Amino acid sequence: MKLLDLKYILNNDTSFSVAGIKRTVLMVALGALALLLVASLTFEGEYLTFLSFEWLMEYIGLLNKNWLSGHHGLFLHELQIVFLVTFIFELFYFMSRYMRDWKL
Repeated sequence: MKLLDLKYILNNDTSFSVAGIKRTVLMVALGALALLLVASLTFEGEYLTFLSFEWLMEYIGLLNKNWLSGHHGLFLHELQIVFLVTFIFELFYFMSRYMRDWKL
C-alpha cells in the first residue's frame, strides 16, 4: 500500500495547511453542535432541554394527547435509529467536505 510506504511518503508532495486543519476542526465542531441541537429536539431531547419532539407534536396537534404512552416502543426506537444513521452521515459529510483540499 502506497500510504504506508515510507519512500512514497518522503518523495510525494503531501501538503496541507495549519489554517485548513483549524478550519476543518472548527467546522466539525460546529456541525456537532448543530447535530446536538437537532438531537435535543428529536432524540430523547427531554434529557437535554426538558422538551421532547413527541411533546411538541402533541402540543401542535399532530398527535393525540398521551399517544406516545401506547406507542412508545414503536415511535421512539425508529427516531433513535434515524438519528444515529443521520449523525454518522452528517459527520462524514462535514469531515469530507472540509478536508477535501488537503493533499495527503
